[in-house]
Amino acid sequence: MTLPRHGPTYTPGTAAAVRSALRGARDVWHRNGRAILTRTARLTFAAVVAYVVAVAVLHEPTPPLTGPLTALLVVQATLFSTLTAGLRRVASVLSGVLISVVLTNVMGLTWWSLGIVIALALLVGHLVRLGEHLLEAPISAMLILGVSSTADVAASYRIGETLVGAGVGILVNVLLPQPVRVGSAGAAVEQVATDAAALLDRVGDELPQGASRDQAYSWLGDFRALSHRVDAADRAIVELAESRRLNPRAVRTADTTPMLRSGLDALEHSVVSLRALFRSIADGLQEEDAGPESAYTTELLGAFGALLHDLAGSLRAYGSLVRAEGDPSVQGSEGTLADALDSLRETRAFLTELLLVDARESPNLWLLRGSLLAAVERVLRELDLDERRHRRQQWEREQAERRRRLSRRPVR
Repeated sequence: MTLPRHGPTYTPGTAAAVRSALRGARDVWHRNGRAILTRTARLTFAAVVAYVVAVAVLHEPTPPLTGPLTALLVVQATLFSTLTAGLRRVASVLSGVLISVVLTNVMGLTWWSLGIVIALALLVGHLVRLGEHLLEAPISAMLILGVSSTADVAASYRIGETLVGAGVGILVNVLLPQPVRVGSAGAAVEQVATDAAALLDRVGDELPQGASRDQAYSWLGDFRALSHRVDAADRAIVELAESRRLNPRAVRTADTTPMLRSGLDALEHSVVSLRALFRSIADGLQEEDAGPESAYTTELLGAFGALLHDLAGSLRAYGSLVRAEGDPSVQGSEGTLADALDSLRETRAFLTELLLVDARESPNLWLLRGSLLAAVERVLRELDLDERRHRRQQWEREQAERRRRLSRRPVR
């Protein structure tokens, strides 16, 4: 008799999911491995130092774990955010401790006293605008209320630990400032162009083979999802700007935020225009049960595919150029962008001629022709190389003026 085997059963789908997860982890490590190690080391160092200082200074009867916790929460990516986070955390702990100390002299720990303490701490937290540190106020109040027999001592210890942790966190970012986050912001902007280009290449391969209106609307949905990538790039640029504030490493470096911002704006406007083009393509495609008179010709679909590939090449070249402008360690070529835009103009002219010929037999294509010309013209205008050069020259003049002002400051 064969005994049943116990334990996990691995299916082909599970194995594929595991491989996909491992590939994703490997890609993340390749892209951000150094940044991950740096952030881990800084946070660990801050927490350990806060614990050692709290033990040496406060002499508490219990381990001062609030100090390391405060240091972990206070140490942020930038010195400016560290200062604001430290002040808010201290304010949240103080408000919770004061509420609990006052109420401890009046009532003990019951279900109704607990509810009153939490409600008052949350109300005070909202009034003083604690933001993301709002919950620290009721947490501190409950911890102090739970040791009501020695509330005054517990309150002083918790305030002391919080001050030690906040001080250590701020000191770590002052002595070990984060590097200016140019690379991550530039990569995020380029990723918008890369993802849009990948989608255009995929549709450019599938469209000449024939497509239904449902499939075209699926492409449109994928293009709308690119807004999440645009939002991520926007956050990366904001983080880059914050990383320069109060950062001594940023004093003698060029501020590439304006160039990355203008590049992202151009890509975002291009994506919006291409969404309108995809809607026009979807509206022109026939339903599965529609008659043959509503279908695009094979030659027209092939020209559409070529146009989408040229659009993809233009976006990809533009994204590389914008990233290279923000990060000197990355290479980008104006020549590559110029060639891609020239090819796009030629394909647009050829496709326009096809639509003029076909429109004599199908007036409905006039709407598509107008949408096509408007979308491609908008992309060409947003990715215009001369305009990009003009922006870069203006930015270089501003940076040169900034360097002159810094050089005139007396050295103390």
